[in-house]
Amino acid sequence: MIKVEDYQIHKSAHDKLNKFGLHDNVYKYRQWIYRNLVQLEVYIDFENHEWCYQVLDNHGELYSAYYDNEYGRNEVAEKVSKNVDKIIDKMVKNKILIKGEINEKSSRI
Repeated sequence: MIKVEDYQIHKSAHDKLNKFGLHDNVYKYRQWIYRNLVQLEVYIDFENHEWCYQVLDNHGELYSAYYDNEYGRNEVAEKVSKNVDKIIDKMVKNKILIKGEINEKSSRI
């Protein structure tokens, strides 16, 4: 599971997302990550320099199998987790997020 505190918003993210129609200080990204049953929502708040994400089922409720995986193996939850990782990695590659510790020389907002 991705830890929000392990990532920060890249300083060029706002300009990049403006190209996709961002006209606010809050960007919301939504994508189905397992058929039409489970989706990922990512929120980036540029004003407060925060971001978060949630994994939801097709009814808009938290997909609990993603968050609570201590009671055994769940193949769907494993696929969902891999897809969340891929999307967050793509955001890092496209310089929307930065992975790792932030220091004074980094590209953070």
